[in-house]
Amino acid sequence: MSRRDDVQRLIANHQRRLQKLKEQQAIFGPHTPPYISIEIEDTEAELERLQTELAGLKGTPPVTEMPPVSPVASQVFLAYSRRDLEFVQTLAADLERGGFAPWWDLSKLQGGQNWVRQITAALDESRHCLVVLSPDSVKSDWVLEEYTYARQIGVDIIPLLYRECRLPLGLNTLHYFDFCRNEYAPTLSQLLLRLQPPEQRRPPAPLVPPSWVEATSPIWTKRHPAEPDMVLIPAGEFWLGSDRRQLEKAGVAWEDWMERETPRHQLYLPDYFMARYPVTNAAYGRFIRDGGYNQPEFWTQTGWQRREEEKWTQPRLWADEKWNQPDCPVVGVSWYEAVAYCGWLARITSRPYRLPGEAEWEKAAGGPDGRIWPWGNTWQPERCNTREKGSGRTTPVGQYSPQGDSKYGLADMAGNVWEWCATRWLKSYPYDVTENEWTGDYLAGDASRMLRGGSWFDVPRFARVSYRNSYHPDDFGYDFGFRIIVAPVWP
Repeated sequence: MSRRDDVQRLIANHQRRLQKLKEQQAIFGPHTPPYISIEIEDTEAELERLQTELAGLKGTPPVTEMPPVSPVASQVFLAYSRRDLEFVQTLAADLERGGFAPWWDLSKLQGGQNWVRQITAALDESRHCLVVLSPDSVKSDWVLEEYTYARQIGVDIIPLLYRECRLPLGLNTLHYFDFCRNEYAPTLSQLLLRLQPPEQRRPPAPLVPPSWVEATSPIWTKRHPAEPDMVLIPAGEFWLGSDRRQLEKAGVAWEDWMERETPRHQLYLPDYFMARYPVTNAAYGRFIRDGGYNQPEFWTQTGWQRREEEKWTQPRLWADEKWNQPDCPVVGVSWYEAVAYCGWLARITSRPYRLPGEAEWEKAAGGPDGRIWPWGNTWQPERCNTREKGSGRTTPVGQYSPQGDSKYGLADMAGNVWEWCATRWLKSYPYDVTENEWTGDYLAGDASRMLRGGSWFDVPRFARVSYRNSYHPDDFGYDFGFRIIVAPVWP
């Protein structure tokens, strides 16, 4: 690689960093912390120096726009402790076999080189920084320096848990790849998939199709009376998250808390089926009558403990005529009860029913083009049941169809009831679609869980496709319901 190529890459990285700093400055406004202003000045000065250098290399004119960045993350930086060298050597070899170029100090540094300068340059040229977590690495000041600098310049940080330890501040909110408790080979496969750009991520197909569906195009056929009407959400890319300019153009004022919906980014999901409507009282009644509240195998361990402690035998508003109409969404259900319902339906149908993850829910609601509301980017109160309608209660599912439906024909994705998702609060963006959110470990415990879609009680900004809400899993309300999906689907 020539010096000209090096300088162009450095310019691209500094431009990305400057963009992120200015976005933070815009959020803080007049209350911008001094360190952000200083970093902006330093970054602008370094950009000017690099552009001047580039102009002097073979008469190349200064770069005024960010040069295109390759979508393939060729270089991966490894931050680690020397005590974990054996693992790092194995990982580096497997990364190379997977088509990536790992950078780690003992393999790249040469005698006489300034190691601080070389490490900084390596991070500038990397798209990902893998932080190997262990009791030794979390105590290392230099590992801290490496991933802190990586974060400042916009490098994607991915923690890898190698040995059990307490996660350091700054990494404890990021989902890690667990090489400590899980087998190496499948965890490595998930990591390699995560390192690919979103548009190239394709989860490997199962070796054999599930017994309940033919190995043909996915077409829904109801095979049990308890099954709802399901709609195919076809495989493909979609936009997840919010874009400030898009929202302000639509008249939605930007608030600081909307940062949890950023950055807006593209992801890929395979085929899955989602229920056309939220689960109704009529549908949930089958679960109650079939003894769903008496069978612990349908519940998580913590959920069953709460059911036992609180003596739940039905949703808390089940006997209230205002909320128990057969064709209205069931309300008064906790996340634990929604999970139990999925377990029961999966058992009696032999189909993999479950709650959707946030990404699955948002794709189904916003379509591939990332709409603000299911029908488009203009607020239209007549298309859904929110506070503007003044109903003061839930309405029969499908009442606002088809004018309020999503691109895929799903009803009530905005308003009526909040819908529980499997995802824990607050999963970081960019969203890791390779993470399995329907395992026993992921469902265990009492972590807060996400809700999507807004309700009859809420104003338009909370009924947006990208709005992220959460509650404790044993919470319930007169506007808490849920919707189910079937996944995976054999193509």
